[in-house]
Amino acid sequence: MKTLHLISASPFQSLTLDSALPLLADQDALLLMGDAAYLLQKSPRSDALLEKLPVGIKGFVLREDVEARGLNETSRFDAIDYEDFVSLCVTYDKVQSW
Repeated sequence: MKTLHLISASPFQSLTLDSALPLLADQDALLLMGDAAYLLQKSPRSDALLEKLPVGIKGFVLREDVEARGLNETSRFDAIDYEDFVSLCVTYDKVQSW
C-alpha cells in the first residue's frame, strides 16, 4: 500500500521526522509542510536526516512554505502547490499525518 507521509514539525524542534523515516516503504512519498520545510536548510542535523531518507522515496515540499521561510528549493524535494498536494492525496492509497 503506497502511503503519502505528511510532516509538518520542524526537524530542529521535534523528533517527528526521526520517527517517520524508519517506517517509509519503497513506494511511499514524503511531503514536507509548514516548519518541516526547514529540512531544506543546510545543517549537520538536516544532512544526517537526509542520509537516512531511502533513495526510492519521492520527496515533496509545499512551495508556499519554502518561500515563507526564505529557503531554497532542492533537487531532492519537488516543490509543489496546494493543487498538487490534493492530487497527491488521491494518488496514494493512504495519507499519514505525523
